Amino acid sequence: MYHVAIISENRILLKQVYEMMEDTALLRIHIVPFSMDAYEVFYQNHTDIVILDTSVFLPYDNILEQLKQCQWNYHVLLLHEGTPEFAPSHNTFWLAKDKLSPELFQEIFIAIQKATISVRKENTLITLDWYDEHTFSIHPDAYHLLFIKLFHSQSKFNPAVYNGLLAIISDYCTSNVIFHTDSELLIYISRSDIKKSFNFPLISQIIFQNLGLKTCLLYEKNINWRKFYDTCMKLKAHQCYSYFLSGELCSLSELQQNRIPAVYKDLKKQYMLLLEAILKNDLPGSIHLLQDLYLHVIKPSYDFPTREYIRLQLYFLHYLLTKKPLIFNSFSVEDELAYLLNSRLLNIYPYPSARIQELLGTAVLTIYSRYETTISLEGIAEELSLNKIYLNRIFKECFGLTVLEALQILRLLHAKFFLLNSDKKVADIGKDNGFWDAGYFGRFFRKSTGYTPLEFRMKREDEKEMENLYAGIMAI
Repeated sequence: MYHVAIISENRILLKQVYEMMEDTALLRIHIVPFSMDAYEVFYQNHTDIVILDTSVFLPYDNILEQLKQCQWNYHVLLLHEGTPEFAPSHNTFWLAKDKLSPELFQEIFIAIQKATISVRKENTLITLDWYDEHTFSIHPDAYHLLFIKLFHSQSKFNPAVYNGLLAIISDYCTSNVIFHTDSELLIYISRSDIKKSFNFPLISQIIFQNLGLKTCLLYEKNINWRKFYDTCMKLKAHQCYSYFLSGELCSLSELQQNRIPAVYKDLKKQYMLLLEAILKNDLPGSIHLLQDLYLHVIKPSYDFPTREYIRLQLYFLHYLLTKKPLIFNSFSVEDELAYLLNSRLLNIYPYPSARIQELLGTAVLTIYSRYETTISLEGIAEELSLNKIYLNRIFKECFGLTVLEALQILRLLHAKFFLLNSDKKVADIGKDNGFWDAGYFGRFFRKSTGYTPLEFRMKREDEKEMENLYAGIMAI
């Protein structure tokens, strides 16, 4: 199948050219009624044939210069009146407007098809190191890549499953398997093997119908064959984003643009609402707010720091209420949410009395909202109009930590988070998280973690080490 862009600001000419080609099964036509949109349509659709009216508002030679930025094989047919301004090149041809006919276009397309088939006979071997080494052959063409991941344990990508799936997809294109595991499948599709009805939303609908919604699809389209290996490596580096994509179809380019910014002050406000509901033993409210955080904040963000910020808050709260750590090892947003909803985090906490519940709830909310400041046990007790010794005693009896220990742990967790997820100066991170003395911050951090703050930050340069750090970032 060939993508054809017809560029003209003459609506009558557009209609005339379109009607000459609309019955051609090998062509997908893109109408471009504004010349300033020419390059965008050309680039987005990896266009094979451009039919360009030379009388467009934007000088046509400027459009040709823009097209030269793209390094794939394409042909340009220039529609003109009178005498052409220059001789045709290897991929640019002149066509007189008064000579247009379906027969002429048919001859041109047959010639282009023969030339393209001749070029595509040149094969190139690619060896891809993804889990194991996989060697396969491609030819000069444009390609689509599709990465499929299953999240439900009942289904696996055995040959019967993926061969059945590819047989259904074959009505729209020919797909080639690069590799598969029990839960992952990577395939590529040559654009020359695509039928006119192919599009990714349609293919995703077929896949979700056959594999279920606990599946994610990550793809890249219109890949120049010379950049095929690099795109595979880029996809491999981004496969971890499947955590956010259960039930979704997403392109690599979409992943480069987070849907919402990771504004941690806003996250803090949203988390504080959840914290207040949990401390009040408001189970319906807690469930609603936790679902909202995961499904309407974390999931659409495509942002791991956003997830880690919420995780560290929940980790500390769970430890405070249960004396046990949360273990985050989920494969998707939905799995992690289900784990939290079934954890002891939302259990009714047995406070000694309603009065103590109210006092301790206010104390914890104060710690969370004021940990960045110089707030101390004395300050919290004064705000609650309580004796500091009494407050400290009931706090430790219920939570197993003194007020100061809880404050310092929360400050340390946030300092770790911003060391790994920001480029702020170490001293500024200390101040922003309640450690106003830089020397004390360094000593306290090293005593608690075994690293200086700078040594801890340097660990993020090593991807494998980062996995270990994130797994233990909330260790108390």
